[in-house]
Amino acid sequence: MAFTSLLGKTTVYPGLQADCAFSTDPTSGSPSWTDITAYVRGFSCRRGRQHDLSRIEAGTLDLLLSNNDRRFDPTYAAGPYYPNVLPLRRVRIRAQWSSVTYPLWAGYVEAWPPSWPAGGKDDVVTVHAADAFKVLNLSSLRGASFASELTSARVTNVLGTVSIPSADYSIATGEITLVASGTIADDTTALAHILEVVDSEGGGGLFYASRGGTLIFEGQRHRIANETVASGTFVDGAGTTGLTYLDLQASYDDSEVWNEVTMTPSGGTAETVSDTGSQTTYFKRAVSFTGLHARQGEAAAVASIKLYRQADPVLRFPQMTVAGAANPSVLWPKLLALELSDRIGVQRTPPGGGAAILQDCHVEGVEHTVGTDSWVTRLMLSKADAATSFWTLGTSQLGVDTTVGY
Repeated sequence: MAFTSLLGKTTVYPGLQADCAFSTDPTSGSPSWTDITAYVRGFSCRRGRQHDLSRIEAGTLDLLLSNNDRRFDPTYAAGPYYPNVLPLRRVRIRAQWSSVTYPLWAGYVEAWPPSWPAGGKDDVVTVHAADAFKVLNLSSLRGASFASELTSARVTNVLGTVSIPSADYSIATGEITLVASGTIADDTTALAHILEVVDSEGGGGLFYASRGGTLIFEGQRHRIANETVASGTFVDGAGTTGLTYLDLQASYDDSEVWNEVTMTPSGGTAETVSDTGSQTTYFKRAVSFTGLHARQGEAAAVASIKLYRQADPVLRFPQMTVAGAANPSVLWPKLLALELSDRIGVQRTPPGGGAAILQDCHVEGVEHTVGTDSWVTRLMLSKADAATSFWTLGTSQLGVDTTVGY
């Protein structure tokens, strides 16, 4: 197997390798990979979410393959992969820079649709694939039941119920105790239930498939406890760090202002918290949520943190576009290694003079678009809480804000 630059410039672009596990069933924990890099014309992959207030979406891959010898044609019996050009075969993309290999995307093929451009003189297949969320969305929890337990225990037990190998997930300790589930309804999938569990954990909880395909659960405390310092700052011009970006989107409006938040725990009483100062300035703006909380106090805590983060508008940088080839030795190691929740700095220097705008952000989503003449990376971002925004129960911190984390 060899890593190859699709763009032909090995000094400014990473090598790439695309693999498919044609001969291995997707339920196997030990896939046998076949290198198909020589047939790749381009791809785009994405993971994460567009906004920190939304749920994580299934990661997707669109992989354009040359098919002039019909090797990716499921009907062609003389093809080298016949009869295993099938949906749900594992597929992955990896990159290599400066002898370091970085997983970029991993998941399962959904479709192998052929097309014949150039008036029928060319033959291509655009593979459509989805990450491990696809498997969880296919897996029913019909008849299962779970005891009252921490969110992290529930996620672990759900994954075990649908036979996800333990090597394929990493679960951090959650903060919220859930009510017993009772017998799960027939139409409930593993993914649907896990996402409901994550909603109950609160705005800091996260569940996603990593660059390498591992399912990750992060508890409410992960970002405020582990992602407190930016790993580098991206700037809008040549700076000492060399982390430069092409474009930066900004937003500052009232669309995300909530100043009365209600959280209703399962079988419990609604917990409502309000910010009267915000209501005076922006009118009363109420929002309601439901959760699986077993404890009233934890439902109230989740509502309080949502109110703290949304009571006033803030300047946000929702999307940043970066070209790694602009400064290869510095940008590629950073871009290829980025994972969801990572904390980075973003700086913008307005032309009107004065101090630059500097904001710490968390990575919410990563997209790579690669063709034969360009590689563009887009990062979806959210404003990070200040490192001292919360006093966390169970810790000894003096001189910090009185907002309680947990």
